[in-house]
Amino acid sequence: MQGDWEKSNMVSLKIRFFCPRLVRSGPATEVRTSRAFRSIVTAALVAMALAPFPALAQSGVLAVDTVHSAEIAGNLLGEPSDVEVAVYTPPGYATSGLRYPVLYLLHGISGTYRDWTGGGYQGLRIHTELDSLIASGDVPPVIVVMPTAMNRYQGSFYADSPVTGDWGQFMARELVAWTDSRYRTIARPGGRGIAGHSMGGFGALTLPMDHPGVYGAAFAMAPCCLALNGDLGPANAAWHRALAFDDPSDPGAALQNGDFYPVAILGMLSVALPDLENPPFYVEFPYAGDGAGFLSRVGPAHDRYRAWFPIERLDERAEGLRRLRALALDTGHDDQFPHIPPGARAFSQRLAELGVPHSFHLYDGDHRNRMRERFRNIVLPFFARHLDAAGP
Repeated sequence: MQGDWEKSNMVSLKIRFFCPRLVRSGPATEVRTSRAFRSIVTAALVAMALAPFPALAQSGVLAVDTVHSAEIAGNLLGEPSDVEVAVYTPPGYATSGLRYPVLYLLHGISGTYRDWTGGGYQGLRIHTELDSLIASGDVPPVIVVMPTAMNRYQGSFYADSPVTGDWGQFMARELVAWTDSRYRTIARPGGRGIAGHSMGGFGALTLPMDHPGVYGAAFAMAPCCLALNGDLGPANAAWHRALAFDDPSDPGAALQNGDFYPVAILGMLSVALPDLENPPFYVEFPYAGDGAGFLSRVGPAHDRYRAWFPIERLDERAEGLRRLRALALDTGHDDQFPHIPPGARAFSQRLAELGVPHSFHLYDGDHRNRMRERFRNIVLPFFARHLDAAGP
């Protein structure tokens, strides 16, 4: 090989360099190398030429597909029943023949799957993050499924509703069945994890509560709407603006003006208090305005509203969470949504009282900051520890 290489005119092994002892002035001195040195350089160049590019060898695939849902079809809002879903498959998936665990990853209100793939969470791009972590051996290979749960009320809450569609059934039945039929998955609870942020964190807790035995581990990041307190109650002036909606175009106009909260209230009520006899929004309000800027409770509606929150349903639905291999939730001290920190703490306390094993993380930060750090250093390793590893 060495003789053939020396006969080649493709590469010159003359090396020009500056040496303080040989050059006092003028151009660089040309030095001819020894045969041994040329052999070393030759071997290094050949190895570099033949080695695959690391970026190509260690890249997973991110694909976007559409899943038709019979459970969402026929909703009163007339929302499409085709759900856009992004799926990440890890490096080597196409040729390995192995079956992989699946992480179902849920975005927050007003979001889409692009929050996870497009840098919406502090620059987090799930595919490049996982490529890096899998290549370094910090986490094992995993499939990640990211549905878009957006609608004109800014979110489905991943829960069943005659107004927005039966998103809980879609998530736990249709989407899981679709994933298991299209990909080589570990099709059992130990091979399925669920995580989400904000509204997605709400879904990461309520889906295992309402559909026991589907998932094996769950992590809720800054989960919203766990208990009735703070900005979910009458102190929030957005209730007045939501009550003032009259025309079907009003929520869209509010969003165009940057007024998100009253539309989010409609989204929450479409799940908590649907009212099929109350067009055009098909929700019942738990509060009524008195004309002087104050809100009063609407008795039975307010009782049903309070009963909808997960902490109120935990006693009867705790078994679904108890069956998980692992459960975790977190919240930041300075979350911009005042109900989230006390709601998460109260939910964790109630879990402890009911004897449901879990971990609770309280961190310095707000609703969205440190997302990439937490996801990379806490959430993904959590699932690496508790989900079945890829295998035949």
